[in-house]
Amino acid sequence: KGRVEDETELKNILNINGDETFKLEGNKLIWNSNGKDIFYIDVNPLFENENGDLDDELTGDGAHVYASLYQEWDEWLKTRGIILKKPELVFEIEEKK
Repeated sequence: KGRVEDETELKNILNINGDETFKLEGNKLIWNSNGKDIFYIDVNPLFENENGDLDDELTGDGAHVYASLYQEWDEWLKTRGIILKKPELVFEIEEKK
C-alpha cells in the first residue's frame, strides 16, 4: 500500500504534484506513495540535450522549461497516454433542497 516500485532509466526525477518521496537503487525506483496513486511521464525526449540532460537553452533554473515552451509541451503530451494502475472515479452528488 505504501510503496510503488518500477524500473527506470530516468534522471532528474522531480515530484511536482505532492510530497511523496522516492529513492533510486540502481535502476529501481521506489516511491513512498502514502497510499496515493503515482504516475509520471518521461519528458526528456522533448527537452534533453545530446547528453540526456535538460537543455540549458530551454530553462532558467535547470529544472523547469520556459513558459514559452508550454504550448509545444502541451501538444507533445497529447500524443502520450497515461494509464493509472487502479483508475477510480468517485462522485458525490449533493441534492438541492
